[in-house]
Amino acid sequence: MSCRTVFHGDCWATAALLKLQFEIVSVQAGIESLEVPEGDSLESWLSILNEHPGIEFAEEDRLMHAFDWNAPDDPDLPLQWAMYQLGLFLGQDDDRAWHRSTGSHAITVCIIDSGIDYDHPDLASNMWINHHEIPDNGIDDDHNGFIDDYYGFNFLNDSGDCIDNYFHGTHLAGIVGAACNNSLGVCGVSPNVNLMACKFLDAEGNGFTSNALRCLDYSLLMGADMTLNSWGGVDADSLSLRLAIHSAEAAGQLYITAAGNDWGADIDEHPTYPAAYNNSNILTVIATAENGQLAAYSNYGQTNAHIAAPGSHILSTVLDKGYGYHDGTSQAAAYVAGAAALAMAAYEQAGVNVSFGAAAIKAAILSGAARTPALADTCTSGGILDVAKALSLIPEHVLVNEVAGCPHCSGQLASYPTSRLETGALAPTSNPSDAASDPAWPQIKLARP
Repeated sequence: MSCRTVFHGDCWATAALLKLQFEIVSVQAGIESLEVPEGDSLESWLSILNEHPGIEFAEEDRLMHAFDWNAPDDPDLPLQWAMYQLGLFLGQDDDRAWHRSTGSHAITVCIIDSGIDYDHPDLASNMWINHHEIPDNGIDDDHNGFIDDYYGFNFLNDSGDCIDNYFHGTHLAGIVGAACNNSLGVCGVSPNVNLMACKFLDAEGNGFTSNALRCLDYSLLMGADMTLNSWGGVDADSLSLRLAIHSAEAAGQLYITAAGNDWGADIDEHPTYPAAYNNSNILTVIATAENGQLAAYSNYGQTNAHIAAPGSHILSTVLDKGYGYHDGTSQAAAYVAGAAALAMAAYEQAGVNVSFGAAAIKAAILSGAARTPALADTCTSGGILDVAKALSLIPEHVLVNEVAGCPHCSGQLASYPTSRLETGALAPTSNPSDAASDPAWPQIKLARP
């Protein structure tokens, strides 16, 4: 179970007095974890701790699950059909997202999931690296509290080896940022990016909230620009998780999450968490099929879901240096994470120290959504991700003295590549929600021919 103290140290003192094992989970949110003795009642301990004057709250450490649903592949479908729909490389120059940006290794996406196959030839060149750490020497070289965290960290067994032994995180990593023009496999939405691995899901796709909190804390500590969170639980509301996401919100970190795969559950009425939280830095994503309709497995929500993205028959990287098809809102969320990375890179590549906070990136993505009648009642934007349009909404120029964090820039004009809106003109559109999904569908991985 997890608890938060009113005064620092009270939870520790209480744990010592009650002889409970104690561990700090999130420094940022002030969350600590206590282990209930074997054979004891969790409910009894929660009652005792919630009555303690020095403890703000105590709650169960809930089990979360990867949002995955897989169906047999249709071999007649284009291998990466979604890439054609997103406006990445088709059309005139000004209408192609990759004409504006192909990403940047200055942007880091932390994938909080089952780890990443960091040796995969389509991912290795885009893995985030902690250059202050010497891998596999058993020493915390950079004194950040984590030993051998070279590509990220594994909070399942407190080790620096965050290799994926499930598939889920690796598949998402390929969607976000598989390398391009390397004569191998697939392309990611952002072909240049840093992919940070933070593992908390096990080989069956399950993991505890407390370890997800540790991952979020780690991503903030190590400077990730956003996190991808394609997991959750029905009726799994957690004050600890909400507080941790609030810390990310305060830091300006974007939090992208999947709506879940419960065959048309309305997450406004039947919330799935963390998708249903309303923090300003959250982007909750639903999934579409190739025909642009809401996928049968996808949850939706007129208020709590924000945008749709392709999620069906998605080809990406899998374990053992392979490629395979998977379906789900997890995959849809990964497309949005890739788009957000491109948008951040468009700011960074302009050569001006512009603050590209979560709010600005979220606004560009939602305002750029391609609205369709089929999605009008499924999410706040009422549309599907359009990467080219989102990037076109990033300002062409701003007065530098309007840029946060630049107090010495006195009214100079900063130039940006192609755009159609001035600073401050971005605002999320709103619309409504409707749809369908099932995580228990047969899981089928297909090797690339």
